[in-house]
Amino acid sequence: CLSHTQFRDLVKLFQSWERMKINDQYKKFRPLLPLNPPTSKIVVRQWWMYAINGIRETHCKKWSPDYIGQHWRSFRRYLDQYQKYLSDSTVSESSLDGFEADLSAASICIARVEAERQLNATTPDPPAEKNNSIISTVSNTVWSWLGYDTSP
Repeated sequence: CLSHTQFRDLVKLFQSWERMKINDQYKKFRPLLPLNPPTSKIVVRQWWMYAINGIRETHCKKWSPDYIGQHWRSFRRYLDQYQKYLSDSTVSESSLDGFEADLSAASICIARVEAERQLNATTPDPPAEKNNSIISTVSNTVWSWLGYDTSP
């Protein structure tokens, strides 16, 4: 059983891990110079830019026209590659990995559904046989019970 102090230390450890997980997305913007003590205005400015760039790049950039255009180009490249994968048996699924790195899971699912839809729209349906459906057979049987001739 844990003592009160041990339990409190475990809670602090878990909270620290949560903060580290949140900070992972901002690590690439972190300046190399330590903030304590703030020796110059340049150090302080770098830390302020760290805060500004972290928010701007992770939250605001996703809606910029450049980001949307780049995402659309990645989406189209993945869509084309997935269509090749579906239509050509020589293309391997591992060729899609490079394209999937740029897209979210939702974008990948949408691209796959769209590729399958476009591929089904371009392939012609096989010719249907005359009166082979169950519905027409049941319908003909019902009308024949009533004495109507349904043959063409």
